[in-house]
Amino acid sequence: MALFGDQRQIVRGHWGERRPQGTAILESKGLGMNRIEKFFGLRNEAKVRYLDGEFELISPGDFVRCAVTGEPIALNDLKYWSVDAQEPYASAEASLKRYLELHKRNQG
Repeated sequence: MALFGDQRQIVRGHWGERRPQGTAILESKGLGMNRIEKFFGLRNEAKVRYLDGEFELISPGDFVRCAVTGEPIALNDLKYWSVDAQEPYASAEASLKRYLELHKRNQG
């Protein structure tokens, strides 16, 4: 997936149904890894802006890192993120852990 200049791609999230007009939507089946990517692994970390139900690729890459665990998450496996904190999460458990941390900080 190549991005040139100021072109950005909006990727529909797990729950999102919004399809912005004039943007490239990458369906989950189109984001799958091929044999070479599986052999060599994930190489480049993407820069992403997290939106409601979708995310925008700011710079191209194969993965993002979970804000809680630090583990790499392939873009086609990315299902959990926080729009407010602008952070990706590897699992629902990691998302809940961060949510509780952030709200405990805000209340105390």
